[in-house]
Amino acid sequence: MRQKIFYLSIFLISILKQSNSFGQNPISTEKKLYFEIIDSLRTNKVFDEKHLKNVEKILENKTIQLSILEKIKFNNYLAYYHLINLDLERCNNYCLTNIKLKLNTDKEKEYIGYSYYYLANSYSNQSVDKLALENCYKAISIFEKYKNYDGLCRSKMILSNLYFYSKNNTDALKTIDEAIKIPTKKDNLYYMLVLTKIKLLKVINVTEAEKLNKKVFYELNNNNLIDKSYVIGTNVFYISDLIDKKNLVQAKKIIEITSPIVEKFNTIRTNDLFNWVLADYDFANKSPLSNRKYFLNRLEISKKENDYQTLINIYLYLKNDAFYRKNIDELFKYSDDYNQATVNLSSEKTKSEILELKTKYEVEKKEQQIKLNSLQIDKKNKLIIILSLLALGIIFFSLFLFTLFKNKRDRKEKKLITHFTHQLFKNIEDERKRISSELHDNINHELLALKNISNQEQSNKIEALINEIRDISRNLHPIMFEKIGLKGSLTSLILRLQDHNNFVISYEIQYQNSLTKHQEIQIFRIVQECLTNTIKHAEAHAAKLNLFELEKSVQIEIMDNGKGFDVQKKINDPKSFGLNSISERCKAIQAEFKIKSSNEGTVIHIEIKK
Repeated sequence: MRQKIFYLSIFLISILKQSNSFGQNPISTEKKLYFEIIDSLRTNKVFDEKHLKNVEKILENKTIQLSILEKIKFNNYLAYYHLINLDLERCNNYCLTNIKLKLNTDKEKEYIGYSYYYLANSYSNQSVDKLALENCYKAISIFEKYKNYDGLCRSKMILSNLYFYSKNNTDALKTIDEAIKIPTKKDNLYYMLVLTKIKLLKVINVTEAEKLNKKVFYELNNNNLIDKSYVIGTNVFYISDLIDKKNLVQAKKIIEITSPIVEKFNTIRTNDLFNWVLADYDFANKSPLSNRKYFLNRLEISKKENDYQTLINIYLYLKNDAFYRKNIDELFKYSDDYNQATVNLSSEKTKSEILELKTKYEVEKKEQQIKLNSLQIDKKNKLIIILSLLALGIIFFSLFLFTLFKNKRDRKEKKLITHFTHQLFKNIEDERKRISSELHDNINHELLALKNISNQEQSNKIEALINEIRDISRNLHPIMFEKIGLKGSLTSLILRLQDHNNFVISYEIQYQNSLTKHQEIQIFRIVQECLTNTIKHAEAHAAKLNLFELEKSVQIEIMDNGKGFDVQKKINDPKSFGLNSISERCKAIQAEFKIKSSNEGTVIHIEIKK
């Protein structure tokens, strides 16, 4: 029964397919061949082997540029061709080829629904119900999204059959009734669904099935707008009803009317459908099969395909045939074969998988409904949520304000510290300048006067004291700084350090007096500190000073070839006054200070933005 139902479904769909395939004429480099195929897809020759080969040729021809949508449509056509001819492996391959394509447009995504739909048909025919259901649900989801009522009706028809196979008759009838309500008129699609309902009712409610079948039989025979091919399905059902009622004379008349139509279409599925009802007629007359040869040929095909559902039907007919031919050996053989095919088809695992997938599908539906209903939450719950969010908002806002205030306070404190450092160094420098001036102008003058009235020995001592005071005065503050500027003062410092310490210091200074006097005196002190530290601690042979004024900054670099030191350790050492003094002076003039040191020497880099 399941295979009869499935074949009738595919047969009914094939009638509709002829009028719905490939609605657009794409452009190709081989237009004549291309349009010949496109046109053929709208005719009753849609399944000729000639057209199949031509379509395959187009897909394989690299000179014909096919769009993704065109590839999908052609692959779907080939999948359907092989589906109705029971080459299920090739059907699956074409469907899976489509599913793997990278889709861009809504139209491409919509037509992939048909690939899932054909795959569901194929898996159902192979009795792989889990995969059949998965692909059927995917097809329905796509067709619902894009409001493709043709695909939706077809997919619901397959879903109804799958429910029916799992003995879920309630959902089977409910699903097919939902599908019947979709078409807006009694067209081919409508009658395909109605005939599906009839075949279900023949098992579920025989009386209602006969009533509906009789009504449809007369409607189709008196309606020239509906494809006459539907007469096959209707007549087969009607013949079956007449056989059940023992009205064999009328059944024979309908068989004779139907036979030419079946010969005209000549497909595996229509031949199966008609030959099965012929077998039912023979058995009703208590006669062996008049078409036994057909069943034996069909048996070999089904064995190759592992088509257990079809095998069950064939073994059942051959078993009854052996009974009427009184062939006991064949009767036992076909009975065993029938039982084995039934075991292969009907496993508890398959039934549980179907139930599991159905439950999953229904749960997903309910979850979507819950999401929609969540918009109507109780006022009390809404108030709690709003108050909670408000409280969280207040907390986060408070934290934000606290952080903002703290950052502002830190910036203010940093600014105050910078200002204090700046003022401190300025005051120190002013005091140094005052002391230096006192030593140079007052004490030195007094000593010079004393030297003039002293004897030679005392005069020499006073001269040495005068020189020492001059050195102290220069170290406190470069006396000529205001007159000769930063460049001259640095040059004088370097020459004096070289003379007094027997140490080589090379230098290059390109400076146009763009900084303030405060910044210049701090740069002088930084260079002085660096060079003094190098001479005292670095054990270096030479040092170099580079000072360049650029468009937006003044760059200073002091290098030596000494033994180096651990920078981090020195910075963290509170006794390291020289390095910390350099760092603080840089901060006071908003200069960037970097230092690198290794056993190959030390490099200090300072950048002052203008």
